Amino acid sequence: MLLFCNIIKATEKDSIAVYLFMLESCPISQQVTPAVNQIYREFKGRGVSFQLIFPNADYTTPETLHSFLKKYQLEIPAVIDSSKSITNKWGATVTPEVVVVKKSTGAILYRGRIDNSYVSLGKKRSVVNEHYLKDALWQIVANKTIAIPQTEPVGCFIMKP
Repeated sequence: MLLFCNIIKATEKDSIAVYLFMLESCPISQQVTPAVNQIYREFKGRGVSFQLIFPNADYTTPETLHSFLKKYQLEIPAVIDSSKSITNKWGATVTPEVVVVKKSTGAILYRGRIDNSYVSLGKKRSVVNEHYLKDALWQIVANKTIAIPQTEPVGCFIMKP
């Protein structure tokens, strides 16, 4: 069962879907929200649709999700993936994790981190100097080959059903 919150329909011209797997209680998910907001604002009118996916339904309720969206001023459509159908389809294992998909073919164009703000769990970088998602989206929009199509995400584990 999916619980939809803050739904905005994608237009026909949207050819790329960005699925951002998040958990409101995950410190790394919380920390990347400014970058996520900035990327969303930069690409939402460029044929790219975004959706926040919250796969840990044991922790996420409509109330906690609305609170998270409001606290971090997220304008991105969000869904609680209580059956983990979206999570399993795209193979997400941690939060935050991103999967960028070409809608017409279902091909995964990029998978992994938003940026390199964390070296490992609990080990944050003082300077973020790699912006994997943003770089991949710019390369996609420019119809170029994605230089780094996959990175290893760092975050809170998604609970198994």
